[in-house]
Amino acid sequence: MTEFRYMRKIRLHDTDCGGIVYHANYIVWSEEALADVVSGLALENVLLDPDEIRIEYMRPGTAGRDAEILTTLEETSGSCAVIRQIIRSGEDTLAEISLKAVLRSYTELSPVEFPVKLTHS
Repeated sequence: MTEFRYMRKIRLHDTDCGGIVYHANYIVWSEEALADVVSGLALENVLLDPDEIRIEYMRPGTAGRDAEILTTLEETSGSCAVIRQIIRSGEDTLAEISLKAVLRSYTELSPVEFPVKLTHS
């Protein structure tokens, strides 16, 4: 399986008034990491467009800490991918995300096949 690592600092604007990461920001971070995956695969003029997403929140994240998003392409078939993301801060797992995404042309938004098989069967 192909794994990608994306790092970011948890900023104050990522949190609510209680200093806890606002739940929707995990989706924003997921999108940032997906864009990094496309870049890491040296794919041009395409994007990974989530079709279905499931999030399990494990522990609250707080401002000032680093967040690591590990993205694994578990399966690819044609233009579709099954992806797993783990969001960590230090030793803490903050959230686990599973999603299905479609690789799309950035301009026409039409599905594009993955150029190579990225995972083992």
